[in-house]
Amino acid sequence: NFLDNHDVGRFLFFKNDVAVLKNALVFQFTEDGIPCVYYGTEQGFSGGNDPANREDLWTSGYATNGDLFQFMKKLTKLRRTYKSLTRGELKFTWSTDDVGAETDAGIVAFERSGGDAGGSYALVVLNLNATHDSAPQSGTASMKTSLPGGTVVVDVLHPEAGTKTIAADGTFAPSLPPSSSSVYVPQAEVAANGG
Repeated sequence: NFLDNHDVGRFLFFKNDVAVLKNALVFQFTEDGIPCVYYGTEQGFSGGNDPANREDLWTSGYATNGDLFQFMKKLTKLRRTYKSLTRGELKFTWSTDDVGAETDAGIVAFERSGGDAGGSYALVVLNLNATHDSAPQSGTASMKTSLPGGTVVVDVLHPEAGTKTIAADGTFAPSLPPSSSSVYVPQAEVAANGG
């Protein structure tokens, strides 16, 4: 799975928005398959069509303290820590066609669990809407998860946000800011992995 490579313009060339790139990276690092990262994405390279997309890495100073580098480092750590993100089966739990002012405009969500992931579980929620907060909820319908009601979850991408609880009927409708993502894991699993 790749976002850009040596044959096409870089992601930031087509969409010069780091928040949108981060959303794309969350999807790339949490979907089925192995994320293949083209060198320089972590440096924010934004070259156009070949050969402009083949910037010299050595002139960048290869900073490891930059925002994108640190974000990708965090995603890599999450993949190593939570087995469901590399081995779990993928099941979409919410996807919308809404793109305007609707409550769920831009929301895509999927679970990773089962298969050879053992008991590991992750719920990935992305808000692709760039203009307002959105949640996997429409009218009286909310996203149904496979987690039992009362399960406490942590957004391991943003652990500072604290915990949330799955409703008694298994539904969950977290509100996400524009162009952002969350990766929810049961609190018990976070604790078991030293988090």
